[in-house]
Amino acid sequence: MTDNAAHVLELARQLSPREQLELIQALAALACETLDAPTEPAPEAVLDPILELVGAYAHELPLIDNIAPSADPDLYLAAEALGPQAEGMHAWEIAPARYMRGPDGRPVRKD
Repeated sequence: MTDNAAHVLELARQLSPREQLELIQALAALACETLDAPTEPAPEAVLDPILELVGAYAHELPLIDNIAPSADPDLYLAAEALGPQAEGMHAWEIAPARYMRGPDGRPVRKD
């Protein structure tokens, strides 16, 4: 509780029960007015397509082999360049110079 609210509460305790009831009713009405007041809609965020692609914002890109876009943006740029044919491809198929298929079937990054 803020100092101001604590001070108001202390003052309210000094009121008669009838005055406290009136104060509560006035505060309830104020709360209703505040909650019912129209609010300005938040401005639409302008998303940079590159930031969206690398995962800086929420996006609908499916993960490639559970590799986050922020972990390897170039993989997602390469997949985007391949277009629809990249759907369902593995990292080693999209970027064979950087990934190979590991013995467990998961991608392994080449160093």
